Amino acid sequence: MGKREQGGIHLYADIGGLDRIDGKALAELAKKNFEAKLNCAESISKAVADYFGIGKGVFPRAATPFGGGIGRSGGMCGCVSGALLGIGLLFGRNEAGDHRQLDRTYTITNDFILAFENRFGSVVCRELLNCDIGTDDGRIYAKKERLFDFQCPKYVVGAMELLAEFVARAVRGDFDKKES
Repeated sequence: MGKREQGGIHLYADIGGLDRIDGKALAELAKKNFEAKLNCAESISKAVADYFGIGKGVFPRAATPFGGGIGRSGGMCGCVSGALLGIGLLFGRNEAGDHRQLDRTYTITNDFILAFENRFGSVVCRELLNCDIGTDDGRIYAKKERLFDFQCPKYVVGAMELLAEFVARAVRGDFDKKES
């Protein structure tokens, strides 16, 4: 797989269309995945993989443990985890010594986490749902209140909208460190 540069970011030749990303289409794809009963992390990472034609056969499988705030523990929201997997697929380094790419990917990651938190108030599943789905009582409450039907889809769509924005910014070079 050959590397190429786009907006100062190393991309791999089989990833096309970063400069033409359709955030609404990407969000709709993730929402359909979620409605088909994939978990939040699976829905987002699979949408990224399918949209860009990368990671076939890897997603949703690799993202399964990240749903429900990581293994239903109520920790980091699976939408955030799934989006971070997507960021890794698109911008992650392929060589151990590529510290420039590592730093750039970490910057995109940290800025994404902050943007999600600013938009929704938290990146923690139990805080976003106001219940701990890691407990029987919490899962019963979430199902009774239909949080997975009405609350979680907002996070799925919102995370994908943010991810599309971040991809566009990365392509423009917004995350490139300026040499002094």
